[in-house]
Amino acid sequence: MGKTFRHSGARGDIIYGLPTIKALGGGTLFIRLAAKCYKSRPMDEKDLLLFRELLLGQSYVEDVRKWEQDIVIDYDMDKFRDIITPCRQLSECQLAALGATLDLSKPWIDSSAIGAIRVADIVVNRTTRYHGPFDWGELRDWQDRCVFVGMPDEYEDFKKTTGLDGMNFMQAESYRHLASVILGSKVFIGNQSFAFSLAEATKHPRILEVLLQDSNCMPQSENGFTRLTQNVLRHFVFGENLSPEKRMTYRPPVFPATIRGVTRMKRMPLVSYIIPARSRFEVPASFIEKVERDGSEVVIVDTRDTFENGANKGASMSVGRIICIVSPEHAHYAAARTVTAMLEKNDGLAGMWTEAASYPYVSGTCIAVSRKAYEECGLFNTAMKSGELNKLELNLRYAKRRYPCRSANISCSSSVLPDSSDNKEYIRKMFGVVV
Repeated sequence: MGKTFRHSGARGDIIYGLPTIKALGGGTLFIRLAAKCYKSRPMDEKDLLLFRELLLGQSYVEDVRKWEQDIVIDYDMDKFRDIITPCRQLSECQLAALGATLDLSKPWIDSSAIGAIRVADIVVNRTTRYHGPFDWGELRDWQDRCVFVGMPDEYEDFKKTTGLDGMNFMQAESYRHLASVILGSKVFIGNQSFAFSLAEATKHPRILEVLLQDSNCMPQSENGFTRLTQNVLRHFVFGENLSPEKRMTYRPPVFPATIRGVTRMKRMPLVSYIIPARSRFEVPASFIEKVERDGSEVVIVDTRDTFENGANKGASMSVGRIICIVSPEHAHYAAARTVTAMLEKNDGLAGMWTEAASYPYVSGTCIAVSRKAYEECGLFNTAMKSGELNKLELNLRYAKRRYPCRSANISCSSSVLPDSSDNKEYIRKMFGVVV
């Protein structure tokens, strides 16, 4: 037996873990059954057989077996759960956990070993979880070309929530059958599900409904998109040219590869928007369109801790040259775009908005700093002692001196920054910026 790998699931996580097995030379995959992974149904003996049928035939998979307590394995693939973070691609997390690299823009499941079954031009799947801003209404005039593949309850929920009740329904017989039906289509459309992981692994043309709070399944090749439009549908179904004016993903793909001993990573986005979310909220469509157009990175940190800790966690995960911390309050997105646009011209701290000049804490703020300023000064430390300035304010003042920001005119809506001379004076003193 060659190398051995153990994985506890869930099902999609196993598919996203295959690049790690491939990068480390392949071997036997041991699946730990009955392990509870998030809200997914624990895997059983049937799942084991379904994975064996799906994966045997891949050049780097020698066998798929059930893991028992007395079996010693070479690689514990569950280690990725110690480093998994929202908005980081699941395959990237698993590669990083075991120190491996692979070009994620290339297929890691060989579709020729599975085969294609022609059922419809468009294959649709949507589970009852992991929903985001996505215009399913674009499919209204395409339903006769679609088939919904999934469970009966998923199909009923899909019809109820989208109003699309004119699609045929099919329940796949096995994981291999599901993959074959996807490969037989011209495009797959779905949310962050096991079905999408199969489309991603084979690099089949696909469109993803993104859960913004945890966008960990972003398409990693040029034929993967995150916005459903008529232009994209016609491109895949009829072969029409794509309009180049709009970027279809809001985060550049990750292409890690080791060349001559040097690991080269993805193109770095200019701006990383960090959104610490303490509760469920909707992100305005205008903001999503903006970041899609600009190719910015969005990191939404769902934290039960403080806003400050969530923002710091998100900033530590981001890769953009500019880090912009945005309040979950909708009104502050406009200020976020304004302040980062200003920072693009200045390598330094750009600005901060607060609802009350006398209360310069983190909640209710929008702040943007350069990556240099963040790494040297940090972002948040609001511990205070009697008679001492807020440490956040001290950090910001130091950052301003180290990375000065030229004066500029900034326009803000009254809902973001009240038209108060006190607020304007506070910002002028803190940042040297005229509002």
